[in-house]
Amino acid sequence: MTTGKAKLLVLRSGPALENGRLMNEMRMFVEAGLDASVFSWDRGGTFPVTVEREGYAVRHCHARGTYGGKGLLLQIPVWWVHVFRELLRERPDFIHAVDFDTVVPALAYRLLRRVPVVFDVYDFFSAKSYGMPGPLKPIVSSAERFCARRSDGVIIVDEARRYLLGKRLPRRLVVAENCPYDMVNPAWRKPEGGPFTIFYAGLIARYRGISKLIRVTEGIEGVRVHIAGIMKDARYREAFENAPHVTYLGPLDRDEVIRRTFEANAVYSYYDPALEINRTANSTKMFEAFMCGTPVLVNSEPPSSSVVAETESGACLPYDDEDALRATIIAWRDRPEEAARLGENGRRLFKERYDWARVLERILELYREVGAPV
Repeated sequence: MTTGKAKLLVLRSGPALENGRLMNEMRMFVEAGLDASVFSWDRGGTFPVTVEREGYAVRHCHARGTYGGKGLLLQIPVWWVHVFRELLRERPDFIHAVDFDTVVPALAYRLLRRVPVVFDVYDFFSAKSYGMPGPLKPIVSSAERFCARRSDGVIIVDEARRYLLGKRLPRRLVVAENCPYDMVNPAWRKPEGGPFTIFYAGLIARYRGISKLIRVTEGIEGVRVHIAGIMKDARYREAFENAPHVTYLGPLDRDEVIRRTFEANAVYSYYDPALEINRTANSTKMFEAFMCGTPVLVNSEPPSSSVVAETESGACLPYDDEDALRATIIAWRDRPEEAARLGENGRRLFKERYDWARVLERILELYREVGAPV
C-alpha cells in the first residue's frame, strides 16, 4: 500500500528493538513525515519476522549468525544478499545504512537505482573488532573510508572519531551524539532510603569495565549493583552468581532501563581504552544519566566524558584508578545530598545541550541536502 510519502529504509545488522539511538532516529523520521521502516539482522531468531512499532515497522532477517569469530566472515556476505533482496523488494527513495556491514549492499543497490545513501556510523568496524586478524584491519579501514566518501552523507556519534575517516573527509559530514529524547515522566520522584544502587545497562561483554565494577564494590556496606543487558559473554553469569551484592536483571526494554536509571543512585559507564573504539566512546548511558538527573561514573579517556568533570555531573576518573572509583562510590553513599547535586547538574546539562530534540536538526538538514522532503 502506498502512502504518498517518501520511503526511507533503515538497515541495521543487529536487533533494532534493543538500540536506543535507532529508536530515536525512527521517531525522528516518522515525525518528519517519512514512510520509514527498518530491516534488521536478528542473528539469534529472537524476534518475530515483522514487529509493528509506533509509526513504523521492523522486519527481521533470521539468517543465522554470530557476533564474532572467523565464521562471521562467511556470514556477512549472506546477510548482504538478504539486504539486497530487501532493497529490491522495498524500492526505497532513501537508504539509511547503519555501519559498514549494511552500507556495502546499500551502495551496490545505488548503482542499480540512483537513490541517496546516508551512512550512519555507530561504530567503526576497524576500530571496534578486537578479534579481527591484524592484516585484515587496514583493509577494512580502507573499505570503510571508501564507503564513507561514496555515500551521499555520513553521520558519526562523536567529533573525536573524525580521524577514523582519514584525511579526505566525506563532503557531507554530521556529528550527532548518542543522546535521547526526554523520556522522564514529570510525576516520577527519586526514591529515598534503601541501599546505594549503581546501575549499568548495556552489552555484558569484554571492555565495558563490568568485572572492575564488581571487584571495586565488593565488601562495601550498603552498596548494591544492578546490571541489565544481553550477555554476550557467558562467563559473566558465574561472576554475577558469586557476587551477592550484584543483581543481574537480564535484558530490559528501553522504558524499564530509563526508569531504573532514574531510580538509581549512580549510573556506571566505563569503556576500557585498550580497545581503540572505546577511546572515542560516546556513551548512551552517560546521556541517559544526564536526562534522569542521576550522577554518572565515567572513565576519563574518551574525550566526550570530559563534560562530566566540566559540569560536575558525576565523576570522571582514569580507567585504571580503582582506588579513586571505590572512594567516589563510598563518598556518594555517605553524602547523598552531594550525589543529588551532581545529578541535578546533569539534568540541567541535558535540557540545555543534549536533548535529542536539539541534535536531530543536524540529521534532518543533511537529508534536506540530499533531497528528502523533511
